Amino acid sequence: MIFIPAIFLITVLLVIAAWHFYWALGGKSGLSRVLPENREGRKVLAPSKLVTFLVAAGLLAMAVFTWLRVFDNDPLLPHWMLEYGMLVIAAIFFLRAIGDFKYVGLLKKIRHSSFAERDSRYYTPLSILIAIVAVMIDVLF
Repeated sequence: MIFIPAIFLITVLLVIAAWHFYWALGGKSGLSRVLPENREGRKVLAPSKLVTFLVAAGLLAMAVFTWLRVFDNDPLLPHWMLEYGMLVIAAIFFLRAIGDFKYVGLLKKIRHSSFAERDSRYYTPLSILIAIVAVMIDVLF
């Protein structure tokens, strides 16, 4: 029962990482739905394949870190990293949830684009949930 939050977080991070790897390798499906738009509906971001790959690698690293933090009895990582790593993950997703004050997150100003509606309904709540679960894991383990 106590491992459920960790399994949930690892699974979510792996799924999000897989999507980013897919896009980094040239996949197009779903890509138009995850990039912020201005008031006219034009995309305001055009991340390169390298940036998308780095995001995917970071998400994968977060999943691996969570696995090591919870399930590895003989951790390879230094104690300080295990101590603060989950809080760093929580902070990253909490900052994503707050947003950029214009297009993304709780404090976005552009609220009526199709991306903004998906962001408000799915992406920002998921970021908050990930941050909460990361803090839970930090406290429980």
